[in-house]
Amino acid sequence: MGSLRVPRRRRQPHREEERLPLRAQRSRLTDIRNLIARIAEAERGGRLGEVEGLQVSLAGAHRRPHHCIDAPAPSLKIHARHEAELPMLQFMRSVFVFPTGERAETVASLDRHLPEQRDPWTLDGNLYINIDDEQTGYLFSDWDPEDVAILEAAIGHHPTWAVEIDISGRIDGTAEVHQMIALLLEHGGVAMDDYTTHPWTLPEILSGAVIDGLRFFDFRGYHELHREHGRF
Repeated sequence: MGSLRVPRRRRQPHREEERLPLRAQRSRLTDIRNLIARIAEAERGGRLGEVEGLQVSLAGAHRRPHHCIDAPAPSLKIHARHEAELPMLQFMRSVFVFPTGERAETVASLDRHLPEQRDPWTLDGNLYINIDDEQTGYLFSDWDPEDVAILEAAIGHHPTWAVEIDISGRIDGTAEVHQMIALLLEHGGVAMDDYTTHPWTLPEILSGAVIDGLRFFDFRGYHELHREHGRF
């Protein structure tokens, strides 16, 4: 069984991360500032597709590990400011999919169904699909260790890559997410959303199974449960 959670909880940095140079943190903050400026420019030009693509990049920048805890305040200020300036970002939702099989097989499947694009693949301009990993990306960098342990127990090993799907706040997204999940989990595997710690199988998702009061990607139910508990 899973449990209700605050979406995508961040772990505390390891001590060896705390000793990394401050320039790594400054570089990250510079990237965030540049992305915010580019988003504002695209919004002024009415380029909504570009806005959402940049928002995905901005969300990814915020998911990078905080390599130095000596300077958290600038990051928090930027986060608060971009939430005020870019209200659509807070409605972007994410799903992580861990398919059975090799990474190359998943890439080939995405290429067949969403041709002539990559990094990200997009579905109708509303879903942004990337493959993330631990070696060159940021997979698990902001996951709680308990969440990773639950995932490992469900699939029997520690996964080193995943398909990350970011869903636009302009749409409900449930049907589109189910469409992509059905493709990616055709041969097995699990998916995890922002709302429970449960690793969802394809039969559970398609049947509308309820775990801890929620279905898969049940963002509306999640917010209702939190209102009932006085958390919103």
